[in-house]
Amino acid sequence: MIRNALLILLIATALLVTAGCVAEEPEAPPETPAPPVSLHMFDATNNGESYTFWTGEFIQIKLVENPTTGYSWDMAVPEGLTLKRDEFIAPETEMAGAPGMHVWEFEAGAPGTYTVEGKYVRPWETDAEPAETFTLTIIVEADAAPAPVSRVLEVDETNNGGMIGFDPGMQFKITLVENPTTGYSWDMAVPEGLTLVSDEFIAPDTELMGAPGTHVWLIQGDKPGEYVVEGKYIRPWEADGEPADTFTLEVMVG
Repeated sequence: MIRNALLILLIATALLVTAGCVAEEPEAPPETPAPPVSLHMFDATNNGESYTFWTGEFIQIKLVENPTTGYSWDMAVPEGLTLKRDEFIAPETEMAGAPGMHVWEFEAGAPGTYTVEGKYVRPWETDAEPAETFTLTIIVEADAAPAPVSRVLEVDETNNGGMIGFDPGMQFKITLVENPTTGYSWDMAVPEGLTLVSDEFIAPDTELMGAPGTHVWLIQGDKPGEYVVEGKYIRPWEADGEPADTFTLEVMVG
């Protein structure tokens, strides 16, 4: 009888030890968050300039293009840069002959020095000089920190619903069409962590009655984090009215 009791005790002890081993599973290592996407934007004002970036950063070039004239941009992107987007954005107007915007986005790949070259040409005029040219030199580094891009990122309606990323202390500028003669104006909400540096309406450079102007906000990213800037195009006295337009931009300060 005593022998049976000892045998039962030994079995119970073994079961407890086994259960303890099963329960003590090693903790999974914490997931490393993906780094924020860094998008640097350039336009005609940067023609002929040079900038330095990390491998994996994204560069956007945006230039005015008017297909109604027969001209279009022929952009040469060298190996080492990966083209991610090549798109013409039509103008937001029905006015005949109005220009649109051509947008290219590419990723900085292998370390090296590259020059993106664009020619504004009529494709069938093979021997003609281009009406305009654009060059941007891109230095890609892998192991050393790139020199800071000391410029203000330009954002407009083509970036609606998009995302930008940059280092703390840098600034970006949002420019949107606004027409106070209609009673509408932009109500822009800038969250904490971003600082509104200036908020200005710029009247149109014309005496034409009812012509729209532009509203410009200069914003600085102070604290690392993810933010959403949201705008509503409204008539302020129509408290329950739906906005005529909206604008959102994700901002990643790393």
